[in-house]
Amino acid sequence: MKTYWTKKDLAENEGVKGSILRAAHTLYLNRRHQLVIVFNQFAIALGYMGNPKFVIPTKVIEKDLVNPNYLK
Repeated sequence: MKTYWTKKDLAENEGVKGSILRAAHTLYLNRRHQLVIVFNQFAIALGYMGNPKFVIPTKVIEKDLVNPNYLK
């Protein structure tokens, strides 16, 4: 398990929804039809970690989808 923000960062609203995402981020659907967000190397973590990827569970974003069957 990796953490990219400290409790202090979260208390100061760093790392909260929308504060680090930009339109230019790479997004894709994996084989399980889950949304994956990819950050550039060095953008949010040390360079040796490469390009950090985060899988967003479909249940988290279902209400935001245009069609509820979009990721099924």
